Amino acid sequence: MLGNHPSTFSRTADRLVGGGWVRRSENPDNRRETLIELTKTGEQLVNQVTVNRQREITKILDRLSPQDRDKVLEGMRVFAHAAGEPLPGVLLPLGM
Repeated sequence: MLGNHPSTFSRTADRLVGGGWVRRSENPDNRRETLIELTKTGEQLVNQVTVNRQREITKILDRLSPQDRDKVLEGMRVFAHAAGEPLPGVLLPLGM
């Protein structure tokens, strides 16, 4: 579960379906579950947001000295560890 109330997630999913970004389908292995997947439009939106975010982050990091960039990287590693995020090497085999 995502840590929010099921009805909140359902309303959010309704809006995403309405926008054409995701589609719902019945789970063939468990009819009590609904599968949510990105549509092509949703995938394009995620890709565009990712490109824009990377561009903006690059602009900010370019203003820092190499030493300050190293500090930012270390801070991000510490934050990710505290949040329980997997290391990038764990995600790479998954195609992320």
